Amino acid sequence: MSKKLFLLVLILSFLFKVAKAHKYTSKQIVDYWENDEQKTDPKYRDLAKYLDYGLPDSVKEQYHEIANLIDEDADPKIKLYFEISKLITGSDIAGDNKKPIYNEMLNLLPLAAKVKNDYALAWYFRFLGDVCFWKGELEKAVYYLKLSVDLHEKVGIKSYSFAVFSNVYYSLAKALYQTRDYKKCIYYGQLSLKYFNLQKNESKEPNILMNDILGAANKKIGQYKTSIFYYQQITNAIEMNHLKGIPFYDFWYEFTYGNIGQAYLADEKISQALPLLERGLNASIKYNDQGNTCEFLQNIANIYYLKGEDEQAIKYALKAETYLNKLIYKGKIAAEIYKVLYQANQRLGSLEKAITYLELYNQYQKVDQSLIENSKLKKIETELYYNNIQKQEGERLLKINQLTWIRNSLIGFVILLSFFGFFIYRNYKSKQQKKIQILALETELKEQEVENALSQIEIFKKNIFEKEDLIASLEAKAEASWRNVEELPESLHHFTLITDDGWNKFRIDFTKAYPRFLPFIRSKHQELTQSDERLAMLIFLKLDNEKIAHTLGISKDSVSKSKRRLRANLNFNSIEQLEDYIITLI
Repeated sequence: MSKKLFLLVLILSFLFKVAKAHKYTSKQIVDYWENDEQKTDPKYRDLAKYLDYGLPDSVKEQYHEIANLIDEDADPKIKLYFEISKLITGSDIAGDNKKPIYNEMLNLLPLAAKVKNDYALAWYFRFLGDVCFWKGELEKAVYYLKLSVDLHEKVGIKSYSFAVFSNVYYSLAKALYQTRDYKKCIYYGQLSLKYFNLQKNESKEPNILMNDILGAANKKIGQYKTSIFYYQQITNAIEMNHLKGIPFYDFWYEFTYGNIGQAYLADEKISQALPLLERGLNASIKYNDQGNTCEFLQNIANIYYLKGEDEQAIKYALKAETYLNKLIYKGKIAAEIYKVLYQANQRLGSLEKAITYLELYNQYQKVDQSLIENSKLKKIETELYYNNIQKQEGERLLKINQLTWIRNSLIGFVILLSFFGFFIYRNYKSKQQKKIQILALETELKEQEVENALSQIEIFKKNIFEKEDLIASLEAKAEASWRNVEELPESLHHFTLITDDGWNKFRIDFTKAYPRFLPFIRSKHQELTQSDERLAMLIFLKLDNEKIAHTLGISKDSVSKSKRRLRANLNFNSIEQLEDYIITLI
């Protein structure tokens, strides 16, 4: 088709420019993909073309090197740019001669779902939409091109050239026309023209394709004057820019007059329509445009039928029929051809042929209606498919976020627990250290007290010994002074060596020195009197009867009696057993 031919011419011209471009290092290419702000930098203009048309031969050898710069954890947008560049390089987006990339482009959707960069996604959906269009997946083309347009508008004009906006609007308008959404086609087509006219286009080349689509879309909705206006923009621009004589523009010049003829035919201006349709037919035959040849033949057949010239109508309709097998989509045009053949044969009385063509007409009407219904279903399926991919990616991210939250929560809990554990341990350790210090001090104090008590007991025993010496000295003096010992004063034998205060002090010192003695003997022998306890304490200190007598201020016989009484109370057979028991009590 002529539109495809025109697109390929544009692509080839850009590829020629890219082939002459400066060779960038692999690092520069990856940096360009990574940094969005560079995409409007003039020095990177050639790299921008790499995204449109792939890498030139001079850069293809760098693929392995570029791939090594993109690690496993690289930003998904860089991976997406790299994959797009690889697919477009050496491929024909129309899918005729070089490797087809339709399936490969669709397979990048899961990767695209991970990309959060609007700039990268706008590029990807633009290419995916174009690939879907040339593959014949028109509903997918519309859906993905609309996503691309929305993202381009979101990013804003400051990040793109006017040409980029013009092209992406054109691609969407073209796909909308093919899916018969003519009003939206006109809306986006007018935007494409707007940005096309804002470009610094020194050659003033007309936007033929966009004016052609706008003319056709207005014709479909009955806006014939508007349709003719857009078609005339093409012919006027070719004339004003003196482009006639160039085969490409000669074709479009004559072909556009054929389109104007179609608008006149739709507006029932038959006499004005026929010569223009014949110009369009001749141009289509000359440049081997089979689709438009078939359509112009059907238009002329319809004019002859309307004029009542049935044989001429049948002649042109049959010529149009010969082109049907060469068309991909022939439901609507085939129905129109067989409608003319059915009506003309019916009017001529050829009822058998009329019935045959009526059946064919009904058959292709159903085909056309089926295409419309399938188009609606494909549109829904496409949207559901992509939404499902996004949902899966959202669920994946949600699961990752949940796991991350759980992991972070566990880490935070462990850290918090460790902090509290450390705090509690440090507090416990501090308390234990304080307890140890207190116990050490208490132990030291008790040891000091015991030491002091033992010292006091030694002093006590020493006093007893000194008092014994004093008594012995007194007795010697007495003997020297008195003839008879029996005449010694009674008070000497009953000399009290320890007072109550002395006993209390002695008891305190004894208890400090031997803290277990009194509690133990009391627990074993609760019947003991205070005198028994004093005697037991003196026996424990290993004092003999004489020392005990002097200490207690009693006679030795009284000490013996006291020991016998204590022995009986404790159930011992002899005094020796009693003394051994008390001495080894603790």
